Amino acid sequence: MINQLSNNKPSGYQSINCDAGVPISGRTASNGSYQILKVSDAGALLVQSTVDATGVNYNIENSAPVTIGTGLIGAGVYLFTVSVTTVSLSAGTYTISPSVFMEGAGTGSISLILADSSSLLVGYSATLNSGIDAFAPTVVPSFVSGVACVWHNLPLNALGTGGVITATGGNANVLEKTVYLQAGNYTLIGFVDTAINITGAFSKIGLQGLMQVG
Repeated sequence: MINQLSNNKPSGYQSINCDAGVPISGRTASNGSYQILKVSDAGALLVQSTVDATGVNYNIENSAPVTIGTGLIGAGVYLFTVSVTTVSLSAGTYTISPSVFMEGAGTGSISLILADSSSLLVGYSATLNSGIDAFAPTVVPSFVSGVACVWHNLPLNALGTGGVITATGGNANVLEKTVYLQAGNYTLIGFVDTAINITGAFSKIGLQGLMQVG
């Protein structure tokens, strides 16, 4: 007969060679496989970046070129609707941060909404003209389902002197957020919060980070 002895140790107990502790495992799905939970040398959970079918991480380089309206654009005016996932995500908790580069000058701010690509809000925003139409969705039906995350009043700052502006975070509004996403594809919607000056129609919109943490 083989007996298994517990080797539970309290947190902070000095480890020794050949003593792995008690492993914790779970199933990937009801018909999936068992996976053992892994931690770093410091005891923190290890996370895996979400990648598309070609193995390319979601990052600034994968952002999409988008044509937007130009000129002095006032508060509440629609800017863009951009699909930001290359494959359907599995349901789970993600850390996510947007990436916005535009041709512009001066200051101002924008707001962003991340929503399921099949949602009514995305369908509504896709009918609007960039730099012209007001972004004025109603709570019902646009926000009833499919909205995942909101970045409000992100300040725009110049990158050098070449006429490039980018959305940045601040003490009260960080770019990186941790949210639960339902399975599916996702779209980023942008509109003006305080007036901005867009000097050229080319922009690059997407994600600079998307990592599943749970």
